[in-house]
Amino acid sequence: MRYAGRLTVTLGQPVVVDNVTGASGNIGTAQVARAKPDGYTLMSSVNTLVMNASLFKNLPYDPVADFQPITLTAWGSLVLVAHPSQAPNSVAELVAAAKARPRALAYGSPGIGTPHHLSMALVETATGIELLHVPYLRLEATRSGAPDGPHPQPLARMRALKSAPFGAALRRDRK
Repeated sequence: MRYAGRLTVTLGQPVVVDNVTGASGNIGTAQVARAKPDGYTLMSSVNTLVMNASLFKNLPYDPVADFQPITLTAWGSLVLVAHPSQAPNSVAELVAAAKARPRALAYGSPGIGTPHHLSMALVETATGIELLHVPYLRLEATRSGAPDGPHPQPLARMRALKSAPFGAALRRDRK
């Protein structure tokens, strides 16, 4: 049973999940901001909710005034991986290859201004490399490499391809 089904059982009333993507989360976020404030519309968002205020000149919502935080529901990290049959096999190899051939190495993200895109921009800035950013319309498409391809879960895909992360962020417990 998916989230809507579980919530329907728990709350005793119908629940509809509407995944609205696009514009680094701005489209769905604007819809929620315009919704009647009756407690029946909830939004689950990532850090783009607050990041977009510094990335876009005219947001159709105010990330502070238009929303009331309820709880932290998830915590995650981004992981940089590559297929094991392809170089590079480490961050050092990635940097060396990118410096030798600027913009020849590509990476996918679910869109411009997303945490995935900005974290790779940080890698580029920190290492002095230039990569080719390929923004997809949906996060799922980045997992398969094709907009209409299969969409396995990323960790299952990593295991199936015997991919290993180049590096991992250390989780800091919230205090």
